[in-house]
Amino acid sequence: MACKKSEESLKLQDIISKSSLIQEGPPKRYQLLPKKQNIDGTSKGEFKLRRWTMGEKDPNKVNRTVLLVGDTGAGKTTMVNAMVNYVMGIEMEDNIWFEITEQGKIGVSQCQTTEMTVYDIFGFENKQVPYSLTIIDTSGQEDAKGSQGIIAQIHHFLSFQNVIDQIDAVGLVLKATENRLSKRQIFMFEKVISLFGGNMQSNIVALLTHSDGGPATNALEALKKADIKCAKDDENQPVHFLFNNCQTVTTSIRRHKKASMLAWETSMEGLEKFTDFLRQVKHQELLGVKMTAQSVQIPKSLWSKIFGDKSEDASFKAMILAAQPWMAVNRRSEKKTAKLKDIISKSQLINAGPPKRYQLVPQKQCLDGRSEEESKLRRWTIGEKDPKKANKIILLVGETGTGKSTLINTMVNYVMGVEWEDEVWFQFTKEGERSKTSQSTTSEVTVYEIFGFEECRVSYSLTIIDSPGFGDTKGIQEDKTVIRKLHDLFRCEDGIHEVDAVGLVLQAGTNRLSDRQKYIFDVIVSLFGKDMKDNIVALITHSDGARASDALQALNDAMIQCAKDTENNPVHFLFNNRKEIRHDQDISLMLAWNTTMQGMVNFTKFLSKAQPQKLKMTVDVLNKRVQLQACVNNFKERIKMIELKQRQSRQIKEAIEQYNADAKNAITEKEIDEPYKVKVPLHGWWDNKAVTCNVCEENCHYPGCTLAWRPRYCEVMVNEICMSCTNKCHYSKHVKEKYKYVFKTKKVIKEVVDLIKKREFEKKASGQKQVLAGLQKELDVFEKDKSELVEETYQCVVKLEEIALKGNTLCTYIHLDFLIDRMEEKRDTAKVQKLQEMKKKAEEEQNVGIDYIQGKGEYEPL
Repeated sequence: MACKKSEESLKLQDIISKSSLIQEGPPKRYQLLPKKQNIDGTSKGEFKLRRWTMGEKDPNKVNRTVLLVGDTGAGKTTMVNAMVNYVMGIEMEDNIWFEITEQGKIGVSQCQTTEMTVYDIFGFENKQVPYSLTIIDTSGQEDAKGSQGIIAQIHHFLSFQNVIDQIDAVGLVLKATENRLSKRQIFMFEKVISLFGGNMQSNIVALLTHSDGGPATNALEALKKADIKCAKDDENQPVHFLFNNCQTVTTSIRRHKKASMLAWETSMEGLEKFTDFLRQVKHQELLGVKMTAQSVQIPKSLWSKIFGDKSEDASFKAMILAAQPWMAVNRRSEKKTAKLKDIISKSQLINAGPPKRYQLVPQKQCLDGRSEEESKLRRWTIGEKDPKKANKIILLVGETGTGKSTLINTMVNYVMGVEWEDEVWFQFTKEGERSKTSQSTTSEVTVYEIFGFEECRVSYSLTIIDSPGFGDTKGIQEDKTVIRKLHDLFRCEDGIHEVDAVGLVLQAGTNRLSDRQKYIFDVIVSLFGKDMKDNIVALITHSDGARASDALQALNDAMIQCAKDTENNPVHFLFNNRKEIRHDQDISLMLAWNTTMQGMVNFTKFLSKAQPQKLKMTVDVLNKRVQLQACVNNFKERIKMIELKQRQSRQIKEAIEQYNADAKNAITEKEIDEPYKVKVPLHGWWDNKAVTCNVCEENCHYPGCTLAWRPRYCEVMVNEICMSCTNKCHYSKHVKEKYKYVFKTKKVIKEVVDLIKKREFEKKASGQKQVLAGLQKELDVFEKDKSELVEETYQCVVKLEEIALKGNTLCTYIHLDFLIDRMEEKRDTAKVQKLQEMKKKAEEEQNVGIDYIQGKGEYEPL
């Protein structure tokens, strides 16, 4: 132990000998003398990127990299030095303090340079932490233009190869006493965060300076109010670490010594927790960010607005001149310009911008024949359809909050030929209404049609089917309503009869599919036949343009059926959902535009080659599923009635047998559970009606009969005969209304003699033996009916598996246990084995979706 301390002391003395004393203290303050390098190779210029290195890097040892961003005066410089001293193992008792920054040269309240410095600390691994440390310090700025300079500075920095390949954490530095973020701070934090995309969110933390060690309630609330995207802890608070900025001030005066010790302990505890976070957090590769930084185009007009007449750094100028083909400013034809002006004249201005935002005013049609207020199936159309021109149809599916509405508007603007320079943006969806809450508030399925813009960018018109956000707080029953409406859309005469692509919408930062997402994608994919697989693609939103490795892995892990590329990854397209009001100097929004337009170029190329899939097989799947579910629901109710009657018969049989054995001593009265049916009203949404049979007094189709206005057109009617009810009655014997049958029992007291006489009369039997035989015969009939219905249901499930893309759908899975139990009663081992195999396969492929349904406690079919 003594030897180790001696080695550490010698190392410390060696560092002191190579440093410059700047204050006697206590503590003694030394200026470290690192090896210095200008990354961009310039000695002067607007952007000065520097690397200062202490020690020699060991390629066999782990390194962690931190990017610090903060306002002038937030304490970043002290933070950098505190991290360096902590990594070097400096203790309070050492009475020394090292500074790697040039703090002494900054004698005013604001940063005088636009320098960005990379500090490398090598050779101190296992002093306090098992890794070396790299700190990227951005300069503090006091205005939006300066803040924007930081963004450009980071872009410049990322354009260099072999400098930084990964980031472990982005530290947002602010004072613990901040009770609100200034516009400047929000601007700077948001723009820096936007450079890295959604994948970085779990690596972004708050570093709170000038802390007294108590809870930083104000600063945390300020971050939440500003909606800064960062990592969250178990209490949904921003992940944060506390630091005090008085470590360099110690005193021997007793009344101040305690305060100094408290400041030191606060900072050291904060550093201990932060470095532990660094040890555990998954780093983020910067290859994709570098590629984006190197390819972004900034027009010269924008350059001059940001930097005035200042000189352009050669390498940065080379970067911004690497323009994308679709970013070039082209003169549009008079015809195209006139068309846009015509659309603007027919639209409603909703925001003056820039860009000016207009609400398109489409022709509206309700496909389900209801009023606009009641309709759940709508078609909104811009322009007139030309039957001679091609049309491509897309179905979008995604969880609430993934960005489907923004994606629809992006597709519309792209097809209409809107360019960045137009400074206009059209909205087709009613986004303003949805933004009032965090979730989709309706269950409408809307078909958006865009005609008349063929050849603006693509050679076809576009139809987009928007299913509202699934998995919201309304629960699975709301999701099922949406599925039924899609079913209706595919089957109605004026509906959709082919689809070119199904877009599974998810965020780029998704590293695993939630139970809800798995449930949504599984149910939607299961709507289509096997030939649809190559038309199902991933549309990845909130992307920074880099490869969406996490989202792709999440899709693979969840075994989502979709098209695959040559590397066996899901075919996917990247989009950025930034839609804020545009600033002339906003490079990050140009990056967002860049990413989204490139995604649209790739996606529309895919659409142009995609073979449309006719939906006849899909309708077959849906109809068969509806018939199956209606049959099984009816069957379960009839089984319940059979079991109630069986219990009643057993009670009667027991009473008669006892009476027959010893009439004198037997009980003369018996309490019987008497079953009966009653109709009860249905409540809830507008189309919550049941098709019932007046003859059989049964629910033939409930829930789920939404499209048929009258029983004749219900899915359970085949050749005008009901496939659900006991007697297979004609449709004319049925009604569709807001009532359904329920089965109940009531306890009644019966005289045993009366029971015998009643059964003799009903069964035309003479004597108790014949009455008992009649009861047994009745039970045999019940079992026969049950057996036939079990077989019918089994055949439906097998047929569904044969024709569906995913036969083991969640809504089929929930019937398997029921069928297995009944087949075991029949002792049909072959069918029991097949059903168990189907169940096992479903559980292996869809365990998340199954957990979602079971966890919601809504374990019912559509």
